Amino acid sequence: QRWRQQFHPEAEEQRGGLFFLFTLLGLVCTALMDENILKYLKLNLQKAEQDLDTLKARRDTASEFSNGFMSLLDPTMVFMRKAAEVNQTLTVHFIPTAISEYRGFKQLLGYVVSMFLIALSFYQWDMSQRKREERIHETQEQRKQLLRETCAGDKETFKHRLEDVRDKELANLIVDDKHGIIYCYIPKVACTNWKRVMFSLTQDEPYPDPVSISPDLVHLPNTLPLLNSFPRPEMKAKLKHYTKFLYVRDPFVRLISAYRNKFQQHNEYFYQQYGRHILRLYANQPDPPQSVDEANASGMRVSFQNFIQYLLDPLTERKEPFEPHWRQMHRLCLPCLIKYDFVGHQETLQQDASQLLKILMLQDDIQFPPSYENMTTPAFLLDWFSAVPLEDRRKLYKLYEEDFRMFGYKRPRELLDG
Repeated sequence: QRWRQQFHPEAEEQRGGLFFLFTLLGLVCTALMDENILKYLKLNLQKAEQDLDTLKARRDTASEFSNGFMSLLDPTMVFMRKAAEVNQTLTVHFIPTAISEYRGFKQLLGYVVSMFLIALSFYQWDMSQRKREERIHETQEQRKQLLRETCAGDKETFKHRLEDVRDKELANLIVDDKHGIIYCYIPKVACTNWKRVMFSLTQDEPYPDPVSISPDLVHLPNTLPLLNSFPRPEMKAKLKHYTKFLYVRDPFVRLISAYRNKFQQHNEYFYQQYGRHILRLYANQPDPPQSVDEANASGMRVSFQNFIQYLLDPLTERKEPFEPHWRQMHRLCLPCLIKYDFVGHQETLQQDASQLLKILMLQDDIQFPPSYENMTTPAFLLDWFSAVPLEDRRKLYKLYEEDFRMFGYKRPRELLDG
């Protein structure tokens, strides 16, 4: 049932569309039936004209006979002529009038039924929209309530006061003073597209389409104003009064996405900063290639298992905090300190984005770019973690357990229970 809801979040809305289709079908049928009536009338009129011509021809032929015989035939001709006149009157006047009246009544009935179906479809659409919005609102309340409960249950693990946070820990909070918005971006969770939206909102109206904005531009330093660039009193005021939102993702799926993007693809920076170090320590390569091109040419790449070993090594964070692409989401966005008004999920990205823009009253001004909504299965995770020992999987879960709990992601039993 959950899979069906995730893959078919608009199922209820589709019912209204069916009513529109039936309405259009009814109108088409009405038009086709009217065309058939017109064809029938034309055939009747043509037949009446042919019968009248036949009678005239017979009368002309009869005139060649003797006057005595014609005197006998005239009463018959008079009767037939009268019958033809009656037939013509019926065919030309009475029947078309009756059919016209029937057709008008039928059209009126068709239009009444069509209007009823259209009204009913609008009602169905309106009700489905309301149910959809109520469902999204309920989901939001559940997500925020889970955050509150998790934070209240562990006040030592999570930071609750701005005074306990250094400025550099607020580096992921983008501020839009014009609209009163704060967005905490998490790498590998639709952050490029949301940065595009935030950048677009800083421009003059009408806002440029976020799709037209270069991804490289929005990732440059100082392109977007950050919360930690303001004095502390202003930070507090903005956190209190602005609408704050973030987007999260299944923690293990996010790690897979980070690994694929930074180590499977050609990325010289991440190879130099992390790849060579990982190969040296966990891949038994004391002298790894000097560049990512040389490493790829020799088939020497950081494996997913090597990446997990690097994350689990206690020495990794003694030198410096995790790189943001694999740092825990709660450490990037501090949800026990910041009371977020909206918590979006990558798994319901488009639906959540549409609702968020309505909350911000920007739905008519800007459109969120079409994006990928990852729908993973147990088989997907098992395939990626197949080379990772069970003990390492369990340690990795402990490392990201707070993210699983705070943001409502289930413990992946298929990976951890052996």
